[in-house]
Amino acid sequence: MFDSEKLSVIILIHNNVDLSRRCLQALADAAAGLDHEVILLDNNSTEDTGCLRDFAHVFRGFKWIRNAQNSSFSIGNNRCAREASGRRLLFLNNDVFLQRESLEHLIAPLREDRGTGVAGGKLLFPGEESVQHAGIGQMLWDHPSNYGVGANPSDARIREKCERFALSGAMLCVDRGVFEKVGGFDERYVWGTEDIDLCLKIRAAGFRVIYCPDAVAVHCESATLKVHKSNDAEGNCRLYRRLWDPLLIPAEQGYVRSLKEQGIRRVAVFGMGTAARGLARILDENDIRIAAFTSSGTRKAGDSFLGRPVIPPEQLEAEKYDRLMVATQYFFEIEPKIRRYDPHQEPIYPLLN
Repeated sequence: MFDSEKLSVIILIHNNVDLSRRCLQALADAAAGLDHEVILLDNNSTEDTGCLRDFAHVFRGFKWIRNAQNSSFSIGNNRCAREASGRRLLFLNNDVFLQRESLEHLIAPLREDRGTGVAGGKLLFPGEESVQHAGIGQMLWDHPSNYGVGANPSDARIREKCERFALSGAMLCVDRGVFEKVGGFDERYVWGTEDIDLCLKIRAAGFRVIYCPDAVAVHCESATLKVHKSNDAEGNCRLYRRLWDPLLIPAEQGYVRSLKEQGIRRVAVFGMGTAARGLARILDENDIRIAAFTSSGTRKAGDSFLGRPVIPPEQLEAEKYDRLMVATQYFFEIEPKIRRYDPHQEPIYPLLN
């Protein structure tokens, strides 16, 4: 049995003692008024992390687990979840520093609505001047991306409490019963996409995935992940598509139909990375032509990308195209600068959900 009001906070650590200390100090302030426990899993650190046990007296409950090997995010968190005694599980990266009132806002949807299965908050870049993560969206370019990257934290699109396609595992609060019902994190994923997969399983089980903008933290993104040499983004993506294509393909087809219904047949694409490659493939398959690619780093014409011309943004006016599509997760950051290059002054960010 688990405690109906207790919050179990699960944190994986691997070296980076100073980051973990800052994480635990912020957590202590945020959790002060809550019934809680902290489960700290040392993922086979090579540094001496024993000093972190000094935090045991700070929290109402504290458990230290030492892993014999550096296991993946999903394996480590599943192990800790089995050790937890709380009704709600908060998976927290050790490079996330919670603001004081955030836990109350994060728990509220789960406490107030039994139809909510998981909640996540707003993550800011260090310095707190821009958003790093305000949920996750599935894009027309094959794979999901963080929503709101580079946005001003006060942007109205970021401040709305709402359902999201998925949420970041860096700060993810899950109902214990729901987590167990869907089988926890899928351990076939290797340091990536397991959080999105979990959210989709929760939604498929009939529960809501809620973004809480008032649950705020600073995230030193990937400060911990850099030590994991087993990261396999391509393998994770293949597994994700294989498992969720029955959901994703109809969404992609529906989005393309909506573009065509708007009379969009020829576009310019801002971006020349992995996202642009995925977007180009789907547009080509559906007879929407790409007139040219562009980006803020484009200085002169004459280059090509995927067989199309690369043109500086200010020279796009010479091209004939219906709309400008953005193939980068940094849409919110660049939107004000590129708005004028779209014929409708509203560049298309191809978010499926």
